[in-house]
Amino acid sequence: RKLVHEGNPEAIIAFNGMAGTNFKCSAQCDYFGGHPIPRASKAFWDMANLPMIENAEEGPWLDGKGLPVDDPGWGALAHVFMGMQNRWNFGNLAFPPDQAIEWTSRIVSAG
Repeated sequence: RKLVHEGNPEAIIAFNGMAGTNFKCSAQCDYFGGHPIPRASKAFWDMANLPMIENAEEGPWLDGKGLPVDDPGWGALAHVFMGMQNRWNFGNLAFPPDQAIEWTSRIVSAG
C-alpha cells in the first residue's frame, strides 16, 4: 500500500480474495471488496449477510477483521456489492425490494 501510494498518492487499492461476513481484507486495501457469502451457500438477501451491513454501520473505516478504526490510514472503507438476482449474471430480480431499500439506505447512511 505504501509503495503504491508513493508512486501514485491518488491510487485506490483493493484485493478481494475473501467473501462473506464479517468483512475481511488485507492491510493493503483502501476499501473492502464487499462480496457477500458465496451464492452457492446463501442467497444474497439471506440474513447471514446482515453482519456486512452492521459492520459498515460501526465504521465506515474498518480494520482487516471488520472492527472500526478512527483513522482511514489504518483501515479500509466498508463497501457492499450485493447481487439483486439469483445469480451474479442472470435471473429475475429476487432480492426483496423492501430489504434492498433498507440495506442500501443503511450503507449510504454509514458513510
